[in-house]
Amino acid sequence: MDIILNILNPDLISIGNNNVIESHSSIQPHSYEYKNYKLQEINIGNYNRIENNVIILGGINIKDNNRIERNTLLMKNMPMGMSW
Repeated sequence: MDIILNILNPDLISIGNNNVIESHSSIQPHSYEYKNYKLQEINIGNYNRIENNVIILGGINIKDNNRIERNTLLMKNMPMGMSW
């Protein structure tokens, strides 16, 4: 199972309890925007399911009890109890 976490900036990734993160997902708090290297925190709450091939970009807050369906690029905050 391949889950890609940013090894260079693990202090920017916070993952709560009882989450399921499926294979080939990427959690990356860094990006390049207009030639600028940007670092932002990622916070994942509790009881979330992140399915296959999901990319979560920096600056995202995912509340509790969510489902992020496969092949999703998450660029916005996710309130509690949603399915995207």
